Amino acid sequence: MNKLPIYLYSNLFEVLLDLDQNRGIYNIMYQRKLRIQKGFKDSIQFQFKNSDQKPIHLTTATNYWFDMIDSLGRELVLTKPLTILDDTVVYAVSTDQPATGNTLQFGDLTGISIGQTVSGFGIPVNTIVVGASSGTVTLNNATTYPVTSATSVTFNTLALRGLATVVFNPDDTINLTAASYTCLVKQDNGDGTFSPAYSNTYYGITGEVEVLENGFPIGFPVQTVSQQQLERGQEYNRDPNNMGYIFFSGWLRPYPSAMTISTPQTASFSLDGFAGTITVQGTLDNNPSGAGTANAQAFTITSYTSTLPTTGNIQLSWSTNLTAVRFVVMPNADGFGTNYYPTGNPIGSNTNKFPNGFIDKIQYFS
Repeated sequence: MNKLPIYLYSNLFEVLLDLDQNRGIYNIMYQRKLRIQKGFKDSIQFQFKNSDQKPIHLTTATNYWFDMIDSLGRELVLTKPLTILDDTVVYAVSTDQPATGNTLQFGDLTGISIGQTVSGFGIPVNTIVVGASSGTVTLNNATTYPVTSATSVTFNTLALRGLATVVFNPDDTINLTAASYTCLVKQDNGDGTFSPAYSNTYYGITGEVEVLENGFPIGFPVQTVSQQQLERGQEYNRDPNNMGYIFFSGWLRPYPSAMTISTPQTASFSLDGFAGTITVQGTLDNNPSGAGTANAQAFTITSYTSTLPTTGNIQLSWSTNLTAVRFVVMPNADGFGTNYYPTGNPIGSNTNKFPNGFIDKIQYFS
């Protein structure tokens, strides 16, 4: 039995702000191409670092944007705001700590939650928040020195430090061509300008994102039969009970996925004042003859009859095992027993070839 493992991965794109002005300390050699699936809800994570490869704190007061640009036409095809996941907050201690201990006082506890890592003067490593209530933060470790008021203390979740994400909804990518695009992250300066964020320490600002359609159902092309094609397939029906011209589309092959009885097939007919009969015929022959009424290989699948002139679209559907299908059209006769004037009636009048209308177009979906 074939087994196909399916993984849920987070796309991770490293962004170097290089705020310390150090050049060449670390070079990203293999910044991987990002891949997103067309028509799906997808996401990319961004890890903001400095040139020492250390995650840096982000603040929700700063806005970042992700742009996708057509690699050929240099056209902006998509822009999305980044959502900051970094929960870093920095607060000043509001009251002097009288002695070393496990509690600190703050005037604001917004953004502080149990489990966050704590860092600052007098706070040992591996210290986390175990309680936060009524202006008091309780730590799992005692301070190494009494912490005085106005001392800044940083709270954050280490796994989220410098982390942001962008989410693509299905309608963001549904109309994009499956191809490679240039991508970049930019910082909104709040004054109508943007500053670049860098994808490597050589001050390159762009990366590459590929839109794939592996899981997007494209479908098969629709096979179309025009009025002119039907008219070229004319034969004269010599049945004394139903004489007149009859029109054949020629044999059309369904796509392999539709060659079973479990897959429905459909044909759409665009009627132009048509009165008469449309018949859908099938065959199981691998090389069916193109002959018309004399073709014994054909069998009737379904049909449609209009006694009054009808304009508009109709659909016929079927689930039948076959190797090819064709469409047969026979208009009703006029008061003179004629259903088709090859040269037009009056002579040269193309619009009067069909006294009881005809078919503008047939579209076959398989």
